[in-house]
Amino acid sequence: METSVDHRRTTADPEPRRATGFTLTEVLIAISLTGTLILTIVLAAVTLVRASGVSDRQANVEAALGGAADELAQFGWTACPEEATTSYLDVVRQSAERVEWPASAMTIDRIVYWDISSDSWSASNPFGSGTACVMNPTISAASRMQLVTVRATSPGDSQSRTLDVVVADIELLEDQDT
Repeated sequence: METSVDHRRTTADPEPRRATGFTLTEVLIAISLTGTLILTIVLAAVTLVRASGVSDRQANVEAALGGAADELAQFGWTACPEEATTSYLDVVRQSAERVEWPASAMTIDRIVYWDISSDSWSASNPFGSGTACVMNPTISAASRMQLVTVRATSPGDSQSRTLDVVVADIELLEDQDT
């Protein structure tokens, strides 16, 4: 008696197990996605470092300009700032030292003088220039104002800003009469 065995699969039989693991395609996709993610993070970090450096240089420029304005205020008004023994340029260059820059990082772009007759700024100094520069007591105290444009340039010329500072010798009306 022969028994026959049917070796055909039925729907209830489980499929044969394949070897566990990932295919080459799955591995390549995972590597490329991971690489893209890491590259994005590295580029973001580099951008932040650069932005931080720019921000530091801008802060130093602003600090130097603020220092220059303070130095000018403490130095006070002079009738002929270009010809004085200590000029405004010498004064503002001291603020470069405070942020450890070379003195050449601070410059004065222009000095203009208040013209009381036209109520505007003028390049002409009412006190004269050179050897003819004298303090004339008859000139109104309102004319004793100068607009000094100070420029701070960070080393490497990456950041540069200007600041207008009014330097004045203003007296109260009661003090003018005496």
